[in-house]
Amino acid sequence: MEHVLKIIFLYVTVVSGSRCPEARKPHVTSCTVFYECINLPEGGYVWAPMKCPDGL
Repeated sequence: MEHVLKIIFLYVTVVSGSRCPEARKPHVTSCTVFYECINLPEGGYVWAPMKCPDGL
């Protein structure tokens, strides 16, 4: 379980004190993944990795 949490921490970046600058951004090295920005209720936002839908 600890290994899984470390992996999640590496892929999710939390930014405090502001709102999403944009809704989505591309992954730097993978065409099958992108990042979606999620505004947090207490302020700040997080970039969460998402898989691209089939056919794109």
